[in-house]
Amino acid sequence: MDGGLMRAAQQCLDVLPARWQDDPAVQHERQLIDAAHLTWTLQQSGSSIFNRGRGADSGVLPIEIRLAADLYELIKCILDRQPQGYKKPRIVKEIANKLRGVNESKGLRNLGVGSVSDAFVTGLLLDAATAQRDYSAAYEFARQLGNARTVLDQALKAVEAYRSAQLLHEARVGIERPVEVRAVEQAWTACVRLADAWGDSSGVGEKRLEVISLALSLCPTGKIPELLKLWNQVQTDVLDSRADVLLPWVESASAEASILDVMVGSQHEVAEDQGQRSVAGESVDFESMRTFDPAIIKSSLRQASDSHTRCGLLMEWLEFAMTTAKEPKTDKAAAYKARVEAEIVQKHTAKACKVLADKVVLQLDQTNYFAMETFYAFLARCLERNGDSEGAEQAGVRSELARGIRRC
Repeated sequence: MDGGLMRAAQQCLDVLPARWQDDPAVQHERQLIDAAHLTWTLQQSGSSIFNRGRGADSGVLPIEIRLAADLYELIKCILDRQPQGYKKPRIVKEIANKLRGVNESKGLRNLGVGSVSDAFVTGLLLDAATAQRDYSAAYEFARQLGNARTVLDQALKAVEAYRSAQLLHEARVGIERPVEVRAVEQAWTACVRLADAWGDSSGVGEKRLEVISLALSLCPTGKIPELLKLWNQVQTDVLDSRADVLLPWVESASAEASILDVMVGSQHEVAEDQGQRSVAGESVDFESMRTFDPAIIKSSLRQASDSHTRCGLLMEWLEFAMTTAKEPKTDKAAAYKARVEAEIVQKHTAKACKVLADKVVLQLDQTNYFAMETFYAFLARCLERNGDSEGAEQAGVRSELARGIRRC
């Protein structure tokens, strides 16, 4: 085998008596042969390693497979020498299974992430695809990781235990990192490299945010601020690309009327003050909405005679409420603020909620983690109410991260 004569090596094992065929050492040799053959199949050529002799260029040599001290470094080496190998993920995962001594062919049946080892290999495939600028393939590998929450959650528990052990034994040198720790590190760093390399290509902003969200859920606490900066940069690009679709603010007149009922009182109350309203086109002081005083808010809204202006005032108030360090001074004002927020969540259309959120995100102080926690929790409720479960999940992740940082 070490000389590259795979068929001869297999024949040597075949002639052994039947009682030796189940011996662990024999099984190990067969698995090494299978792994070497699978490695060969990653090449573009359709020929078989069984038909090659000495000197054949198989990327990673059989002797290297036998002597490899680290399975995952070997997989990385295989992908480095076979740049297109990531296009055959089933084979790569099966190589890892063979070298781990796993006899089942699960790796050839599906592309799911069913174990920590699968997660590690998927992270390596993600890196390999990113290196070849095949960002679509890399994104699919990232999605596989994102869908394997059970596996990753178990790995994160092992990571926390390892970090705790490190804190207790800071003086110890050369503590071996468990495979769970390495798999999680490979996953989040590969996601960051993909998000960085993907650039500003049109239409990929939301996917980049999804990848960064996965990285944020796996990375160490100390890396969160750095990744949040990357998130903010990408999110700003996404919002800029939506600038041409920010109007109209509201799609549904009933949603608008419902919010106005809450903000200025009943329709009868509005009618009584009809004489106090400004005529269409008259300028309105948007700065007056930057308060928690119900009387001032009602007065400002009554001055607006068209829906565009009213919605603009609502935008101004929500931006202020979500980004200011101030709080309502009275219980009545606090209750009024909560009532308006709840009404926006329940009655506003999906498009209007998105516009409101985009407006706030552009102004949100990302160093104010309390404001971030509050806003993203609010945004998650908006998106969940309007059926955007994926967006709600991402907003929820950001809210939890902000809360975690704030408590550190």
